[in-house]
Amino acid sequence: AAARPEQVWAWHPDDSAPRADVQLVDTGVIVESTFLGNSRSVVTESDLLGKTSALLYDGESRRYSGERVAFGWQPKHALVVPEDAGSA
Repeated sequence: AAARPEQVWAWHPDDSAPRADVQLVDTGVIVESTFLGNSRSVVTESDLLGKTSALLYDGESRRYSGERVAFGWQPKHALVVPEDAGSA
């Protein structure tokens, strides 16, 4: 599956998704966190999806490297990529 980083939400795994239409995809650990001015880029790593990028904006709870988070997106923002998409 693929989703643009600005469409990925990250939240504490014990909490509910930040919006009712955001689907939990997986949980992972933040392995990178970069301040970008009005947003923060975070990269999570999970056993299921490997590395996933997200952009977190001012007003959202801060997330830090080493923190375990749940993450997901609205289904309308996801694209399913077949496993053999790169082999032609």
